[in-house]
Amino acid sequence: MECKSTIFNNASYFHYSNFNGTANFASSNFNGQAYFGNSNFNSYAYFGNSNFNSSPDFRESVFNGSANFWGSNFNGLADFWGSNFNDHAYFWHSNFNGYANFGSSNFNGDADFGSSNFNGDADFGYSDFNGYADFGYSDFNGEATFWNSNFNGVADFIGSIFNGVAGFRSSNFNGDSYFRDSVFNNKASFYEDSFDKETNFNDAVFKGNISFYSSRFKEDALFWDTTFLSTLNLSRTRYEKLYIRWNSINGSLNYDDAAYMSLMKNFQNLGYFEDYNKCYVQYMKERDRSNIAKNATINRHSNKS
Repeated sequence: MECKSTIFNNASYFHYSNFNGTANFASSNFNGQAYFGNSNFNSYAYFGNSNFNSSPDFRESVFNGSANFWGSNFNGLADFWGSNFNDHAYFWHSNFNGYANFGSSNFNGDADFGSSNFNGDADFGYSDFNGYADFGYSDFNGEATFWNSNFNGVADFIGSIFNGVAGFRSSNFNGDSYFRDSVFNNKASFYEDSFDKETNFNDAVFKGNISFYSSRFKEDALFWDTTFLSTLNLSRTRYEKLYIRWNSINGSLNYDDAAYMSLMKNFQNLGYFEDYNKCYVQYMKERDRSNIAKNATINRHSNKS
């Protein structure tokens, strides 16, 4: 189907369609609602460099060939919920100016969202990334949700900026994961995550609270020159080697006896004896502070009784 460089001023209805040949809508303008939901694209789907000025509906669509949306502008809700991308999904250098909904989707080829701008909330929760997931050098200006997602290939968030809450809770990183040079300007949650391969947070900046509560790093976890400007939660976090320096944490470790003990053991195993000493001193201060608070609470209850 050849609709390249077409201007759709009114609503366009293509939902429940089967495109068995190339569907070429590249460089088009959709000024009205664009309905493509529940459609099957059995060959190449070209939407690159297009403008969606309303809210395009691609819910529960199947892309069996390459889905090319690179350089496009989504000025309303971009709804791809529950879609299957069985080949490469190209959204490189796109602008999502409204809510980007890719929840419960399957990316069976490479998913390229690199250098994109998400100016509203971005939802990729409960999705499977079975190829290379590229979000490198993208800006997330709203909430970024990747809860309960599976990254079965490389997860690339190098140089990305998260200005809203970054949620990766209960996700599985089964391939290498890269967050190097990323900036988290708000809270970030990696609660109950599983990192099966090497994880790289080198030179990342966390300006809000960051939680790895009950997460598991099965291989090396790299935090060289990472900056934590707020509280780091390592409670119940399991790891073999956590390459981190105490000066990066700067006393902002969430108080938990087991977390401090594990971190001190980690410093000993890596031969970071100065870091071990500093961590131990801080641990004693935090323990004393905690005991004082507990005793004060007990005394208050005793006086009331």
